[in-house]
Amino acid sequence: MEVFFHGVLGVKLKSTYESLMLAEADRKSAEEMLRFVGVPDVRASRVRCLTLGPGGEGSFVVCFGFSVWSHPENVRHDLPGILETGSSLIIRG
Repeated sequence: MEVFFHGVLGVKLKSTYESLMLAEADRKSAEEMLRFVGVPDVRASRVRCLTLGPGGEGSFVVCFGFSVWSHPENVRHDLPGILETGSSLIIRG
């Protein structure tokens, strides 16, 4: 599995996660994240506020979009960012 965040404006991450859950932040958390990264209210509707880890664990990503990919074993990147055939897009947001 591989997660790409597009147009990242701010992050708070741990170095490792036992498991990873990606979820939309609740309204209160999203407001705090937007203040943290300095996104004005007029642009807030275009930004994704995502929590990471079971229960959020305080980790987050503020970005314009994301995609989650599943790869076959021993995936090879032929060119930077270009995945070998057999990879599947799971979700894009």
